[in-house]
Amino acid sequence: MDYLIMSIILVFFFYNLFLRSDVKKEWKELSPSSSILSYLCFGGAASYFGARIFELEWLYLIALYSVIGILVSERELNTVKKIVIAIFSLLLLSIFRVPTDDSFKDYISSKDMYQCIRDYECVKITSKKTPDGRQETVVEILRIKGRSFEWKLFYAKGSLTLENDKGEEETLKGINIAGFWYDR
Repeated sequence: MDYLIMSIILVFFFYNLFLRSDVKKEWKELSPSSSILSYLCFGGAASYFGARIFELEWLYLIALYSVIGILVSERELNTVKKIVIAIFSLLLLSIFRVPTDDSFKDYISSKDMYQCIRDYECVKITSKKTPDGRQETVVEILRIKGRSFEWKLFYAKGSLTLENDKGEEETLKGINIAGFWYDR
């Protein structure tokens, strides 16, 4: 169903931006580089709706680049207004992509070794070689001993402390910038 909705959205934008003759005329009157603007509008709209429908967060950045490209190509705006609008767009992107504690847990689970299915424990999956040379998978259940999550306006920090049966602790940390998690 998502593919059908996205296909309808793409056809709608493609028709309105490239095939309707009255819109072509308006684009030509707006700017001599109208084909670039129409492609930026199409790419921005397709990326935005693709990100919303398919939950692919990196597509928001393509939509943002399209908006900034449209602003930069606008001749009537002075440089200060272009910079203010670009900063405002980045601020909106940062606010709309507010990370949560669950998104940090999902980030930890996206790593190869860890799966945090419940709020109180994670599973660590590792492999090691046995003395006879075979590969062996080791599954270890780790209790979540502590967690912290701090959200600032432009970034967030997350930390998860795990403890195994022997009492050994392991801390996983990450930093989120504009909705994307990175190890720290």
